[in-house]
Amino acid sequence: MSGSSADYLQVQCTTDSRAEAMQLARAAVEAVLCSLADGIGNLADCGITPERVVLIGGAARSQAIQRIAPAIFGVPVAIPDPAEDVALGAARQAAWALARASRSGSGPDGPPGWPGADSGWRSGSCPG
Repeated sequence: MSGSSADYLQVQCTTDSRAEAMQLARAAVEAVLCSLADGIGNLADCGITPERVVLIGGAARSQAIQRIAPAIFGVPVAIPDPAEDVALGAARQAAWALARASRSGSGPDGPPGWPGADSGWRSGSCPG
């Protein structure tokens, strides 16, 4: 296997019809989302019920993901405008950890404020 992620994700298949290829593609999208839904189910088992799911990253830009996700998750889906969301989240978590460490383990109960965290988001179910 070569080192690039594009090579790793490349799939080749032969089907008898365009409809069959579309069904295979949809099954792949549903598999990814069902895998995430299992994680949400684990949270529910712990008494944590999400009110929405926030999709970030490259897959969140996929119209297929946007259309199918609300039905799989059973809650509204929010999609932030493209940005460095993962990096911003990591920075926020690091700031929280540093604040706790500087106070000998006693810091804020939640992460520090994140100006603009909810601005620029598309939310709600995408058209299906």
